Amino acid sequence: MKSATHTPTSPDLLRERDDPEAIAALRHLGGVVVLDSSNFVKNVDLSSTKNADVALLHVKKLVHLRMLFLGGTTIADGDLVQLVRCQQLTILDLCNTKITDDGAEYLQKIKNLEWLNLDSTRITNRAVDYLSTLVNLKWISFRDTQIAGEAASALARALPNATISLD
Repeated sequence: MKSATHTPTSPDLLRERDDPEAIAALRHLGGVVVLDSSNFVKNVDLSSTKNADVALLHVKKLVHLRMLFLGGTTIADGDLVQLVRCQQLTILDLCNTKITDDGAEYLQKIKNLEWLNLDSTRITNRAVDYLSTLVNLKWISFRDTQIAGEAASALARALPNATISLD
């Protein structure tokens, strides 16, 4: 994973600051929030925290967010709608969550994703249609899921530049 500082280039993003109240709320909920040198939120780690679903209400206010770690939380499909506004997100860890095929529909809307961990989730072959649209993916993992066989092969064909980890 690259940890280079990312400064937004879009004029609209340069004007829009990450919400300081959202940052404080995430820290209060047990999250680790990392800022880059421009004071944009670069990384939020909510792994294994309680109330991650509540935390996502604040995460959606962080338009510069690049990395989000939600592994081991109770995040479910409907919670992912909160991430659609986070279009700078490139790294997303959802391992050991309640995400199913329905959640993959929200994931396909985060077009800049490069790294996606779906290990030990409830996704199946049906999610492949959604995930195959994430053309910027460089790495995706499905360990301990129901994705296998032809669906895994179809995903590999759709994402030829991605490393796909199944076992």
